[in-house]
Amino acid sequence: MFGPFIWQTFLEFNNGDWTLFCCDTNGNNFPSFDINAISNAFAVILSYPLEIPATTNNIFPLILTDYLFASEGGGCCIGGFHAAQPGTFDPNGVLIWAWATWVPHNIDQGVVNPFGPPPSFGSDMMAWTHEIGEALDDPFVQTNGTLVPAWVDGSVSFAQGNLENGDVIEAMAVSDSITQIPLNVVSGPYLYDGQNLATLEWFSRNPLTGGIYSWPNEGTLSHNVMKPGCQQPFVCSWLYGQGPGGFFFGPPY
Repeated sequence: MFGPFIWQTFLEFNNGDWTLFCCDTNGNNFPSFDINAISNAFAVILSYPLEIPATTNNIFPLILTDYLFASEGGGCCIGGFHAAQPGTFDPNGVLIWAWATWVPHNIDQGVVNPFGPPPSFGSDMMAWTHEIGEALDDPFVQTNGTLVPAWVDGSVSFAQGNLENGDVIEAMAVSDSITQIPLNVVSGPYLYDGQNLATLEWFSRNPLTGGIYSWPNEGTLSHNVMKPGCQQPFVCSWLYGQGPGGFFFGPPY
């Protein structure tokens, strides 16, 4: 019989384990925890064989937190990640796991989503759907990357060449990045905020026309043909994506 309490640790402000960022939409500072500090904490939790049977490698552990952002190199905000590592109790296997956080729709003890009212970046279960989708399609990205033709993310801020199907879309406009999923719960109808994901057809560029490149919103990613003779990257290259998100045959990408 498993008890509710497994393990605790202390994260110290003076050690840089966590810090405060400014500000949410109410003007309040909000906490963000150093990604290395919480990753080490998660590693300890995943090492408990009696309380966490998933560490036998045949179950996918998903660590869920409530309004916990992470920061790396002084920048905020990370709402989740997925990882692959040698199996804790079966070193010949691989343990796939993920962390994602929940950000409430409504004010909870004065806390709101720093990125705006729902639907918005990071709200509700956006990080969950993002990380679960990537863990399924690109489970070994941390250790043995799944290589695909290079693509540019929705903010055109970096180029990648892996199958991270959530990264493609997360920085796009809310109308493109988030899909709302209606469910009936005890308190009545509720709209969950999930993230749209890119499909394999988007990464492989096959088919070049007529494919479904995003799901569940099939209109988030589309295909536009390069104009004849055009030499301007980001303007008329082969492009999969609405607005700033898309592929660019390069270099430059």
